[in-house]
Amino acid sequence: GSGMSADDRTLSPSPTFHVSGISAGMTVSHIRGLPTWLMEYFDPAEALDIIERDRITIFTGFDTIFMALLTHPRFSPERVVSMRRLRMATGPAMHERVYAGFPNLAVTSRCFAMTETCGPTATTFPHQATLAAQKYSNGSVIPGIELRIADPADGP
Repeated sequence: GSGMSADDRTLSPSPTFHVSGISAGMTVSHIRGLPTWLMEYFDPAEALDIIERDRITIFTGFDTIFMALLTHPRFSPERVVSMRRLRMATGPAMHERVYAGFPNLAVTSRCFAMTETCGPTATTFPHQATLAAQKYSNGSVIPGIELRIADPADGP
C-alpha cells in the first residue's frame, strides 16, 4: 500500500516545472484526492508555518530543504508533530537527522528521479523496505521502468 489515507495533507516545496513538484508534489496527491499546498518558492519559515497551521502530514524534500527546515531558528519538533510521511531525495546522512527532528514519522521513502525521466525511476516502497534500505539505497526499480547502470569509461 501507499501508506496514504484520506486524512493526509501534502505540502510541496518544489516548483511545478521540477519533477518533484509536479509528480510527488501534485500528481500523486491529486490521484489520491488529497489536498495539496504549493509554494511559489521554498522558504523554510513559511513551510514551517504551513506545516504547523494546516497540519501537513506528507512532505517531499532534498537534503538542502530538510537542512533549511531543521536548522531554522524557529524549528522545533513540536511544530512538525503532524508530519507522518516524508519522501526523501537525500543522502544517508540525513536519515537520522530527519527522524530526530520529526517525532511522529511513520514512514519515509527515498527515490531516484530526474526531471528528464518525467518522474521517479526507483523508490524504497515503504511497505517493503527495511530501515537500512530506506537509509542507504534509492530502492527498487519501479514496475514498467527499465534501468541500466553503466560506467562512463565503458561507453554506451
